[in-house]
Amino acid sequence: MSIYKCNECSHEYSQLSKPNECEVCGANNFQVIEEKKELRSKVVQTLIPSIIDKTILDESFIKLSSFWSPISQFAKFEDRSLFQQVSKPNWGEWSVLNTNSSLHNVQKTDYCLNVKKVDGPKNCLYGILTTVQEPKFLNCYYLLITSNGLFSLGKHSRKNWQHYINRKKHSSIKQGDSLNRLRIVTEGNLITGFINGQEVGSFRDNSTPYKSTNIGVYSTSNEQGNGVAVYFNKIKVITTIFKE
Repeated sequence: MSIYKCNECSHEYSQLSKPNECEVCGANNFQVIEEKKELRSKVVQTLIPSIIDKTILDESFIKLSSFWSPISQFAKFEDRSLFQQVSKPNWGEWSVLNTNSSLHNVQKTDYCLNVKKVDGPKNCLYGILTTVQEPKFLNCYYLLITSNGLFSLGKHSRKNWQHYINRKKHSSIKQGDSLNRLRIVTEGNLITGFINGQEVGSFRDNSTPYKSTNIGVYSTSNEQGNGVAVYFNKIKVITTIFKE
């Protein structure tokens, strides 16, 4: 195992192979730092499990995966995307993909997708859910945006929304009926959100962090029952695990 240092922001990584991209600044310029002495010891090395990155989902929606369950009553497979538009007043709906992956030794999840709004109110939230536990109660972390340039990042537990960042303006969001790429990374108790390649915020969950490889999508409606119409596609989920 080597220690890699980003030459742009000095963030360090302990892993087997060179990182493709710095998750902090997005650069791909790394140098190898001399390995820690304790890693040189064969005795210690036998006690340190191998770490691998595993792509558990890379879906372009040629057809709808059977792992999408539960799927919202307001969602359907259309135009090689998962399309969702809520028609219930002041409501939020989610569709969850159960990756059917073991939670054992999961160290990190990295989830991203394209989301395109095509109709509906400008101030209704829509976006992605990650590390979904108990889909019925929607225990998860989330990154949501509006088409007028706001985003929210936080944690949902049963019926409680904990907005660590709530409807904050950010220049990275393409407004109107535009396509945006959303990404949310969980590593330990650190949750970080990215929009169109730019980090927009992060927080630490100091309670028991959620641990799951299940992901989802989310959209809302206004008080009149007009929901934002959204296409979700090009979904990719990577987990970092200890190899057994």
